[in-house]
Amino acid sequence: FIRYATATYDPTSKSWGSFAVSKVTRAGDSIRAMNPSFTVDANGSTWVAYVEENTANSTAGIVVYRRLAGKSNWESVGYGQPFSGTSNYRDPQYAKRSARLVNIPSGIGMVYTAGPDIFWAQRKLKGGADLAWNSEGLFLSGTQDKDPMSSHFSAATDDAGNVLVTFTDNGSLYYNRREAANSQWLTDPLILVSADNPKSGQPTYAQVSLLGNGQMLIAHNAGMSMRVLKAPTTAVLKTDFKCQLLAYHNNLDPAAYYKDARLEMPAFLGSATLVPLLQQYQGYQPVDGGPTPPQYAGGVTFSPTAAPSCQ
Repeated sequence: FIRYATATYDPTSKSWGSFAVSKVTRAGDSIRAMNPSFTVDANGSTWVAYVEENTANSTAGIVVYRRLAGKSNWESVGYGQPFSGTSNYRDPQYAKRSARLVNIPSGIGMVYTAGPDIFWAQRKLKGGADLAWNSEGLFLSGTQDKDPMSSHFSAATDDAGNVLVTFTDNGSLYYNRREAANSQWLTDPLILVSADNPKSGQPTYAQVSLLGNGQMLIAHNAGMSMRVLKAPTTAVLKTDFKCQLLAYHNNLDPAAYYKDARLEMPAFLGSATLVPLLQQYQGYQPVDGGPTPPQYAGGVTFSPTAAPSCQ
């Protein structure tokens, strides 16, 4: 099941307020729900997109549900849409499925994958559950890999309604931007870090965060370290992105496996004076058919206004 709750954190007492957990609707007992993405729209309605795996026939597709403000039931708003086609999730060619919801002016947008490729779809807030989503086409014709969820992309919407997206493919780091004024994406995504560069560290995971004053941060893993880039939210050139931080591990475990390490960073930082950055990694490189490696996490904090430290 996808389980949903909202809670308020009190930093003084370091405790969470009371909250209730609810389950999002599933289509049947054979459905396995995975990899959710939530957002709350301008009308206070809650949306969730997730990968629906049908264990009865080994097929998977992306679905979307909506819970209107003040209501308790979830209604399907994402079957029979551009992103909801199914394929066999055991087939490496089609196994990659993931989606990230974002708010856009007067609507909802979604970055999603189908196989190795990354797409965009959107719909208006007004309209019933059967309102069609418009698919604006292909972001990237990606490279096939063995990641079953392909969740290695991140999206956020700035105060002006522009959508900022970062993602990785085949060891390169990409960035794309949707202009709110004309609903247009960049002609081609920017390659911020190229896999052809031997010092790139072959990024496999990326996160975008919004700072105040029209600035953003993009974090990605770089080999065993973590790199953060900083740029204005209006950035349209690779040269707009400056290396802000390169964080190494003080006590590096030589047996640990960091190549596909995931990063987590808050999407909306505002005027934060310290930014938390978390890296998840494994105790050793996994082997097909072998035991599952133990999972670890290491965190750093840094000042988003400090002088760049990327030596």
